Amino acid sequence: MCMSDLAAYFHLGEHERHAPHITLLGPFRLFAGCDPVSIINNCQALEDTLHSVRATLGAPLMLRGRKGFAVVISAEPQHALSRCAAGIRKCLLPHFLDGTWIDSTPGTRIYHISIAFGLHRTRAELILRGLEQRPGCSEVPPLVSRLPGGIASSSRIAVIRRGALWMAFDLHMRRWLSRGEIFRKSVERFPLNSPTA
Repeated sequence: MCMSDLAAYFHLGEHERHAPHITLLGPFRLFAGCDPVSIINNCQALEDTLHSVRATLGAPLMLRGRKGFAVVISAEPQHALSRCAAGIRKCLLPHFLDGTWIDSTPGTRIYHISIAFGLHRTRAELILRGLEQRPGCSEVPPLVSRLPGGIASSSRIAVIRRGALWMAFDLHMRRWLSRGEIFRKSVERFPLNSPTA
């Protein structure tokens, strides 16, 4: 099941969805002069993390956000991701000028992958009901019923700055990639004339 399939099925606009990701920390502001990449580089969290991090997908949920309601798929971090998130949090927290209450206490954050956000309650409830349909129901797109228990995997830890992708640490190459490198590598990996699986 691809997120774009769900977006098409539920008629989601670009302003109602993100690229699939799991937020480990934030949003937050750091004290003047603090660079999050330098701080993260100086902690052991990324050094100890292997080539990819994973989370086990769970049930769909409806969460209330700052700009309306969100429908998400819960994502329980597996050991490497959980340890990495805790390490990054420990390194960055002393440099917080301000942040969200979720990050002030370990274990409070509900890890998830957003399906849609910024929704009115009625629309969010409709999408949630669609995701909760029983297996085999003709009213939902194929494979939705297989989401719980599925695995989300990533080989990058990204830093979002002012709402846009800024840099990402590539766990395979063991180095930071700039925004330009990230998009260039995506194009190189998936050229327009390449056959699709």
